[in-house]
Amino acid sequence: MFLFNKKKPKYIVAFDVDGVLNDMQTFKITQGNAYAKRIGTELKKPNEYDTRDIFEWTVAQNESFWNIYIRIIKNVLKPRDGSYAFLKRLKDHDITIYLLDNTNEQEYNEGIKKAKSKSLIGWIKHNQLYYDKIIKVSNDRINDMKKYNIDVLVTDRKEIAEAVAARNIVYLFDNNYNSNFEAANVTRVYNLKELENLIISNKGE
Repeated sequence: MFLFNKKKPKYIVAFDVDGVLNDMQTFKITQGNAYAKRIGTELKKPNEYDTRDIFEWTVAQNESFWNIYIRIIKNVLKPRDGSYAFLKRLKDHDITIYLLDNTNEQEYNEGIKKAKSKSLIGWIKHNQLYYDKIIKVSNDRINDMKKYNIDVLVTDRKEIAEAVAARNIVYLFDNNYNSNFEAANVTRVYNLKELENLIISNKGE
């Protein structure tokens, strides 16, 4: 009789980066205010997600903003306090970490999408965050979760959380633009320590 050591299946946790591992909303509003003053507009709806809605910009104004300010993200936008140690502790618990590039889901022209994708990857590497893979998701997040065998999703996007929750464990990272959202099987989290405890607990250690 032969005994084979079966390889343990990976426990994969996927993170939307902006709004979870950093405070992108503050960046949008702070830098957006600076740009708005230059073009004679102002902050309108700070609890919206997209800069076009936050400032009620035209498509052209919004794209002009990102063409300018995307270049400074790497040096200005910092990870949330404790992000580096948080991800390292997950790795210490043998958790596989996927960081998600969701620029395909955003309504920008292809040039800006490519620039935002490059900026995101540069930001992750600049801040030396722990991860196993960076995954570029499609417009079908449910299919992506199946395709990459993801067990847990951490997102700040309420529509993504709601769509994925029927199949996966979903944690919604609290932000002002999702504060009024509730859905079955979606757990709201307020900080990385709380999130860490929930992930490790659900892994079954």
